[in-house]
Amino acid sequence: MKLCLWVVVILCFLAATVQDIRTKTVVNLLWVISGMAGLLLNLLNFSTGVEGHVGEVIFFCGVQLLLFSRFYGKADVYAFCVCAIVLHSLGDGLKEYLVLSLLAIGYLALVQICRRNVRKDGNLKVPVAFLPYITLALLTSLCYHIMC
Repeated sequence: MKLCLWVVVILCFLAATVQDIRTKTVVNLLWVISGMAGLLLNLLNFSTGVEGHVGEVIFFCGVQLLLFSRFYGKADVYAFCVCAIVLHSLGDGLKEYLVLSLLAIGYLALVQICRRNVRKDGNLKVPVAFLPYITLALLTSLCYHIMC
């Protein structure tokens, strides 16, 4: 059951990534589906004590929705919120959500610097889809959990 839910989450992120690259828009239904899969993962893992970080998920999502929605698109905000929900099911807390965010920004910066798409003030010359980098950061975090 857990494996099926993880497949749903990953497939939703991959579909959202393709949509973001192609059209710069993402259907909200993907976040509903992946968010529900994440909540189910949390319910299945509730007996392992993951409930301790619920406040941190709410805080992180609140900051994303209220503050960071001004800096990047709603789909990116929703993606970060779903990432927090699914990472919570693995026992992660606020520190890991912030690491995921920094990974995504780091991946974006690295690729865009190599492509010479960064102005001297640090902004991108040409806006790009951010979701591929968020997806890569999530997959990196999941690989870390599998290996450790």
